[in-house]
Amino acid sequence: MIGITLDNNTSMFCDGMRKHCFTFYQQMEYMNMEPVFLCTDIVAQWLKKDYSNIRFVKYSAFNNVNSISLFDAIIEWEVFLPSNISLLCQQNKIKVIRMNCGNIYHSSHIHFLENKSIIYTIPTYLNELWSLPHYNNSISIKNHLYKRPAKTIPYIFGFTK
Repeated sequence: MIGITLDNNTSMFCDGMRKHCFTFYQQMEYMNMEPVFLCTDIVAQWLKKDYSNIRFVKYSAFNNVNSISLFDAIIEWEVFLPSNISLLCQQNKIKVIRMNCGNIYHSSHIHFLENKSIIYTIPTYLNELWSLPHYNNSISIKNHLYKRPAKTIPYIFGFTK
């Protein structure tokens, strides 16, 4: 099973990422990878109301090793994992991947280029960084800055069964 973090932020900066996130979820379903959104109680209510066919688990359900051990990997898509869950992932060797694009990508690289000391850090629990093809030119920078493998995933706007 693959977990994907999700938020219901209505900011104009998050809309494209959310659409891509739902498409990613659907593609994983077609590949029989058992995707599940990981979310807060508020997001769970939103999903129940507007997306009844979407599987999700509330963060509050992760209270022991058995609940986290169901996952093969977790992808931080729209939001970062709460610290208690990231700790469980690390302790139980659950692979955690950060989808690194959008505002986080731009902010961290602008800070780097301007030689500022504030760069979004990559926590120790992360195993890899993923980004979209239009950020391909930054793979070597990400590998150097964050000391984690950085990979490009394909666009998934259209897909087939």
